Amino acid sequence: MEDDKRRALRRLGLQHKVALVGFDDIPLADLLEPGITVMAQDPARMGRAAAELLFRRMDGDRSASVHQVIPTHLITRGSGEIRP
Repeated sequence: MEDDKRRALRRLGLQHKVALVGFDDIPLADLLEPGITVMAQDPARMGRAAAELLFRRMDGDRSASVHQVIPTHLITRGSGEIRP
């Protein structure tokens, strides 16, 4: 899907006028022109947190539901910083 969007922007000559920002990092994000700005997530940490909650529930934990925030960080590469 992201590849289709990049191709459409390039075909229309808008790749330097429309910001393309995504979630999660991809291996080639820094090689594209312009590079894709992303909010990088930690999928391993997210999975561990989910598994820990699941296993506690399976062991009988009936406490109230919890809201966990897994930190993310912004990786700027050019497309999200386009200025008019």
